[in-house]
Amino acid sequence: MKLTFAQFVRHLERRLGHHQLPLNPSAAGIQDLFETCAVHHELMTRLVREIYKKNKCERLSDAITRSSTFDAVAPIRLEILRAPHTDIDLFNLMEDLCAAINTAFGGDPIRPQSKKRPMPSHEVAQNTPRVVQISRFRRRKINSLA
Repeated sequence: MKLTFAQFVRHLERRLGHHQLPLNPSAAGIQDLFETCAVHHELMTRLVREIYKKNKCERLSDAITRSSTFDAVAPIRLEILRAPHTDIDLFNLMEDLCAAINTAFGGDPIRPQSKKRPMPSHEVAQNTPRVVQISRFRRRKINSLA
C-alpha cells in the first residue's frame, strides 16, 4: 500500500485526535505541520520528525514505508516505556500511536492488548517501597506515644 507522509499524518490525526496531532491543513513543509501545540507537543514533534527523516522524505507528498516508520518510532517508544516517570496517558498514547501506524498501512485495526506490564527500569526497581521491620523496642516506644 502506497502512502504519502501527508496522508499518513492525516490518518494519525483522525485516529489519535486533533488534541494529540493538531495539523495545519495548509502546511507546506515539516516545519509548519502543526497548527497549535499538541498535548504532548515535544513528543509528537520528535516522532513526526523522526518518521519524516527515517523515510528520507523531502516533501510532505513523499511516500513512506511501514518498516521505516516503525524503525523511527521504536527507539522513542522504548525510551518512554522504560522511563521511570511515564504516566498512563503517555503509555496509552504510544500504544494507540503504534496501533494507528499499523492500521495506516493496512494492518489489524484493533490495538493489541498486552498481557504483560512493561518492565520497570532498574532505577525504579531499586526505589520501590519496602516493608521495614521495626524492632520490638521501637514498636513499644511508638505505641506508648500514641
